[in-house]
Amino acid sequence: MKLEKYWGSQMGGMAVKEWQTLLGMLAIAVAVLIAGILIAQAVRGAGLNMSGSLNSMGELIRSAN
Repeated sequence: MKLEKYWGSQMGGMAVKEWQTLLGMLAIAVAVLIAGILIAQAVRGAGLNMSGSLNSMGELIRSAN
């Protein structure tokens, strides 16, 4: 009996290679999701820093007049 046939029968008819592919795609999807969250936080933080800097510059310009 081939191992692939044995595992395929144990996993609802899917072959081992199909399960490996599925798990690999799932891992990639999770990594992309985490990367997206980290990038979104970085963009939000940069926006807050720019907003604070522009407010400070505005106050300096107003106080100079």
